[in-house]
Amino acid sequence: MNITKQLTPFRDLMAQRNTLVAAHRGAMGYAPENTFAAYNLALDMGADAIELDVHLSKDDIPVILHDSNLEHATSGKGLVQDHTLDKLKSLYVSSRSASSCPSERIPTLEEVCRWAKGRIYIMVEIKNNPDNLMKCQGIENKVLEILHKCDMADQTEILSFDHGLIKRINQSRLDIITG
Repeated sequence: MNITKQLTPFRDLMAQRNTLVAAHRGAMGYAPENTFAAYNLALDMGADAIELDVHLSKDDIPVILHDSNLEHATSGKGLVQDHTLDKLKSLYVSSRSASSCPSERIPTLEEVCRWAKGRIYIMVEIKNNPDNLMKCQGIENKVLEILHKCDMADQTEILSFDHGLIKRINQSRLDIITG
């Protein structure tokens, strides 16, 4: 069931609260990280926000997975950027700590935004793969496009260790919190 309600804009929430409970990769200690199972559990456990990691697929679709290397948490091999969305969707996401969870698939950013709308805040960490920086150029535009399409800008904080990427977002989108 998709419950949509009006959440306080993320910027206002941060100004009102001393503490924010953010589920890192969802409830990753109980379900496969960065999956709907982990996100649903985080929501059920009372998290204010979920943190998730974004990479681009070979066909330039923002997908949710922590590492650029598929071997860490999926049934696949190689780099995320070397596989199409169809191939990535055929893989299973595994869990090292939650053996009782059913097999999960890699979600797209758009799927997560549609699920999160009106439910929970998202903290999107944009990953840049150091193995192929040319492939990652423009990833922020794809992320911003989806946030706009899903009307999620006020429910989102964008994070990245790429300071240039954050600077570009700050110059173009004043309505999005960055870190």
